Amino acid sequence: MEQYHISIYSNFEEFWRYNVVVMASVKRDGEEIQRLKAKDEVAPAGAELLNPPLGYDANRIIKLDSEPATELTLYIYTSAHLPTHVVHRRYTAL
Repeated sequence: MEQYHISIYSNFEEFWRYNVVVMASVKRDGEEIQRLKAKDEVAPAGAELLNPPLGYDANRIIKLDSEPATELTLYIYTSAHLPTHVVHRRYTAL
């Protein structure tokens, strides 16, 4: 049985526009033994940033480490805090 070591990162130039929440259910022989959660928030929802915030690390990495297990279910949630005019411009043509 091995530990899971999860690292999430992106080289997407505008990754600063997204908050990320990662959750995991860790099981051993079918029984849940651990729940993990990591949150990486760049700005509050609705912040409508036009540029990366001061001090933003473009090399951000979200990490989770589990206990020894036989199964892991991983959930990754992203939420954008795009300015309203950008959302309208990008998605009205869909």
